[in-house]
Amino acid sequence: MDIAVVNRFLLYKELYKRRGDPARAKPLTQKSFREQLAKEMVEFSGVPAAAPPRPPTPPPSLTCMPAYYGEDATTVRRYCRKCSDAGNRRVKTPVYCRKCQVPLCFTPKKNCYREWHDLLE
Repeated sequence: MDIAVVNRFLLYKELYKRRGDPARAKPLTQKSFREQLAKEMVEFSGVPAAAPPRPPTPPPSLTCMPAYYGEDATTVRRYCRKCSDAGNRRVKTPVYCRKCQVPLCFTPKKNCYREWHDLLE
C-alpha cells in the first residue's frame, strides 16, 4: 500500500510539472498529499472522518473498583465495614474499594461490596 501511495505521489508531481501553469499554487508536499489522499479515501468509504471524542475515563482512584490490600489476598486483611456496622466485628477481608477506601467482603457467598455501593446510589 505504501509503495502505491509513493508511486501515486511521484505521478502527481510529474503531471504537475507537465502542466506548467505558473498561476497555480505550489504542488503538495508528500505529507500533504498523503493527508489529502487519506481524507478522500475516508469520504469515499462513507465512514465519518472523525468520530465524536469519548469522554476521558477517570483515574482508577476516582472509580469504585475492588482491590486487594497488599500483594495478594493473604497478607493484609481489615475488618469489613458493612459487617461491623451490622454488629459482626470479627469478619476480616483482603478487599477494599479504591475510591471509598472502605474494606468490604467480596466473595461468591457474601458480597458486602455490592450491598455497600447499592446503598450509596
